[in-house]
Amino acid sequence: MSLREKGFSKEIVDDINTELEDKGLIDDSCLARDIIASGQRANRSRSRIYAELRRRGITREEAEESLDHGFDPERERKAAAELMYRNLSCLPGSANKSDIEKISRRLFRRGFSASAIAGAVEDMQSNDG
Repeated sequence: MSLREKGFSKEIVDDINTELEDKGLIDDSCLARDIIASGQRANRSRSRIYAELRRRGITREEAEESLDHGFDPERERKAAAELMYRNLSCLPGSANKSDIEKISRRLFRRGFSASAIAGAVEDMQSNDG
């Protein structure tokens, strides 16, 4: 429950926020970096991490800038590949086009970029499992 919901005036809430920011206790860019790092460790897509940033109160501009500087597209590709391997119902070398398309659609619905999915498919086909 927020301070405003507890009956505190806007002026008091603004004063508290200003004091906390002045003391370095509220830092949206630090929070954004932590959310991005945590999201990538959990194999989340860029769009899912962006949604989490916005849900946690990070402005659109701050979220986009933080992702531009802190998000690793190569790590997203590796996450997509890992999830692709995990979701195959057969050995990677024996996956048919239909299996790959089905998993690719699932990854796309989870917010993975087309380039990350294509990279994962390319890895799977070049490594043949």
